[in-house]
Amino acid sequence: MPITLHDTPVDLEGTLPVVEEKIKDAIFSNESCDEKLLSTYLQDGKKVILYFVPSVDTPVCNKSIVEFSKRAGEAQNCKLICISIDTPFAQTRFAKDKQLTDVVFLSSIRNIENLKKYGVYINSSILEKFATRCVVGLDEMSKVIYVELVPEISHEPNYDSAMKAITNP
Repeated sequence: MPITLHDTPVDLEGTLPVVEEKIKDAIFSNESCDEKLLSTYLQDGKKVILYFVPSVDTPVCNKSIVEFSKRAGEAQNCKLICISIDTPFAQTRFAKDKQLTDVVFLSSIRNIENLKKYGVYINSSILEKFATRCVVGLDEMSKVIYVELVPEISHEPNYDSAMKAITNP
């Protein structure tokens, strides 16, 4: 699937998660700047919206994180994990400014190459080394149940489709 940023083609590197397979594990930095495996945050028996975004400081990322946070909060047994290249400090500031207390923010800033494990690593354009916009739904056992690679990075994901896939039994 071709990905664009303002209608300009963008090259990605890596392989997207596959529905029915367990999500791959990788190291990211948490709000305390500690490096932790993604699986550390998947052990509580909840369904997960794993949301890759370029940066919390862009308008679309900002809006979509808030929207997914709201929807995850309304759903039963569901949480949002957001991964971006932003520093943990920027992610913490964003969460505080938006009053997002139930979102797990993880940073790829120290482990940029790990984005390739999820097929979201941008290797061209002004967003080189950032993550493209991608929603991955996980069941309670960390099995992939939904993948949406948003074709135009500057557009929002399909919230309804993601939430339907993630919250249906």
